[in-house]
Amino acid sequence: MHSQWSSFLRKAGAHIKDGMAADFGNPGEETRSAVGKHILVDLSQFAIIRITGKDAADFLHGQFTSNIHALTATDLQSSSWCNPKGQVLANFLLLKPDAGFLLLLPQDMKTYFMQGLQRYILRADVTLQDESESLVRVGISGPDLSQAMNTMAGSNQDLVTSIQHDKGITLLPLPADKARSILLGGIEAMQASWHELADGFRPAGAHCWALLDILAGLPWITQATAAMFLPQMLNLDSLGGLSYQKGCYPGQEIITRLQQRGQLKRKLCLARTQNGEAIQPGRQLFSRGDQRAVGTVINIAPDPAGGHAMLAVVETAKTGSAEIIPEQQDNSPLTFQPLPCPLHV
Repeated sequence: MHSQWSSFLRKAGAHIKDGMAADFGNPGEETRSAVGKHILVDLSQFAIIRITGKDAADFLHGQFTSNIHALTATDLQSSSWCNPKGQVLANFLLLKPDAGFLLLLPQDMKTYFMQGLQRYILRADVTLQDESESLVRVGISGPDLSQAMNTMAGSNQDLVTSIQHDKGITLLPLPADKARSILLGGIEAMQASWHELADGFRPAGAHCWALLDILAGLPWITQATAAMFLPQMLNLDSLGGLSYQKGCYPGQEIITRLQQRGQLKRKLCLARTQNGEAIQPGRQLFSRGDQRAVGTVINIAPDPAGGHAMLAVVETAKTGSAEIIPEQQDNSPLTFQPLPCPLHV
């Protein structure tokens, strides 16, 4: 986080921890405001990488699971990068501004991703640049974002559904969650926007955005879960992050074979637990009375109803017939709910 932006957030009441705005003084009340009310969240927990060069489009199309050639300047695209076994090394959001591409992914994946992708560039004219210090990321959420979004975009549309640019700000509506958008811009422009939005939006900590991602069924791979799951297990095909019609990319044969056979033995699940304090991404889930792990936690956040909400990849045969409990948790089993975006099975 840039020192100027960090100082600005502190003056706005933020408690900065690990390079992000952990909360604005009342994390419990912020969590309760996250669902159904208007909130404003610093998104420094996500990194921004710019990818440029005359070969960038072809290179990324041959590496990522989405159809890069179909990405336009008005789209926000989900995508992922896999190893030759088809396991997701990282997932991210992509946009195509005037210069190359911008990629948004969890901050703890930045170095891992950039170093890994750099090894495949070889002689291609492709450059990776970390823009996390220069481009501020802010999330807005609420039951009706039209007025705020139109103010930022200079538009009178009932609902802004495509990327807009105005006043030095790029507005990114989330395609899988119409109640949320991401704003990108330089520090001065984002400071002005924050002041403008803070009149109607409550500042809230990073955990609130994590909760909303979970409730929307939007998983994020971190270092704890990298190279563990095929894209379909993360529901990336339903989220638009996996194209079965494009050409080759790492792991494509394995990923396509699973789609053709229709045998998804593990799937992404939305679950709630009354426990959660000791649960971190990558922790295993067990069927009560069984020593064999049946699932893995992907993301977890405090739940306004109490306890925690999580996204987890769980064996399909176990979700409806067994009590699933977190590792080293002796009480309350998980309760499962349908994902907002249905699975392709």
